[in-house]
Amino acid sequence: MISLIGKKRSNGFLFIEVLISVLIMSIGLVAVLNSLIQSLRAIEYSNNYFQACLLLEDKACDIYNSDKKEGFSRGLFNRKFSWELNVARLEEIAINEISLKVLWNDRNKECDISMATYL
Repeated sequence: MISLIGKKRSNGFLFIEVLISVLIMSIGLVAVLNSLIQSLRAIEYSNNYFQACLLLEDKACDIYNSDKKEGFSRGLFNRKFSWELNVARLEEIAINEISLKVLWNDRNKECDISMATYL
């Protein structure tokens, strides 16, 4: 006769082991999803910044090819992007100082890109 005292039966996992492994996997999944969301936000910001750069360049070309009037003006490119222009005449050297800024909102934060030049 064989004694079964002191021998452990192992037919599967204990419930606590399963709970701990599910907890570890869920923490890892939350971290991965958080990283994915941050990446998507960075892509959106990068896309907006790139569009603002293109609009800034386009508006700068329009200003270069038009009659530059002294003063401050602003306008809209579309419902997301707007621009501000300041033209100041430098009398001593007979040129214009041009400051151009493109503005947009990104998640309730106002962002802008600007340039300044002399024409």
